Amino acid sequence: MPGFCSIKLRTIILRRGLADRSAGVSKECFKLLKDEWLIKCCNGDPLELLKYLDVETYESVSESVMEELLKAGLVKLKNGASIQQHITSNGDTAEGKTRFLNIK
Repeated sequence: MPGFCSIKLRTIILRRGLADRSAGVSKECFKLLKDEWLIKCCNGDPLELLKYLDVETYESVSESVMEELLKAGLVKLKNGASIQQHITSNGDTAEGKTRFLNIK
């Protein structure tokens, strides 16, 4: 993914593509995200993918990406609980949650 395109261009593609009103466009954008960027470039590691999206600068795009990956079942908690169940039961803050993720 480094060298493929700039972070800004990646986030524009994802912001516009995932939110497009055409189901075909959003489906193809997700396919690009999953098959090319997540699997091929980041070895299936969503945390690595987020590094390439500059989470601190493009927070809303990164949230959308994680939401789509969660909906697709590509990111799960190790104990099988939903993220909301895990947060509620453990009282966790946003920091340190990565140790509970298990990539499918």
